[in-house]
Amino acid sequence: MPNMKNKAVLISINPEWCELIASGEKTIELRKTKPKLKPPFKCYIYMTKDKKQQYGSGKVIGEFVCDCILSHCEMANADIAEQQGFVHREKILSYSKGQEVYGWHISDLVIYDNPKALQQFNRYCNNCSFPILPFQVPPCDNCPSRELTHPPQSWCYVEEQTRSEQNAKM
Repeated sequence: MPNMKNKAVLISINPEWCELIASGEKTIELRKTKPKLKPPFKCYIYMTKDKKQQYGSGKVIGEFVCDCILSHCEMANADIAEQQGFVHREKILSYSKGQEVYGWHISDLVIYDNPKALQQFNRYCNNCSFPILPFQVPPCDNCPSRELTHPPQSWCYVEEQTRSEQNAKM
């Protein structure tokens, strides 16, 4: 039986936005999509690589709880998105390209003293199967397709590895 761990989200964020989030100034992250999770849910912050940035570049620098998702940030909630997301309304409209934009609200922010490597996380897996024998469901902890080898373009579902899982990879 697969080990049912809590599903979380790993979200890729540019260094300039990470700095504003870490300072507590930016409390909404804007995205064109949202997870199929009911808030509150945990989000891990992956800071995209930047040669100028020393701390945390290319690593998971912290986590937050997304306690609500604001819809229609390109229209009805544009004022809130602009103020709390630190993005001008014109850029929000340009980013939306006519689609709905969601504002992920950031609460209970924790910035790690020691950023974590992507390898400390696995893609969330609920019902995978061996490609050769699709009727068999292997233990997800042993499934090679779960290994997170590169950051998501925007976000993906993940679970953090336990210490024993991390030690087994060494």
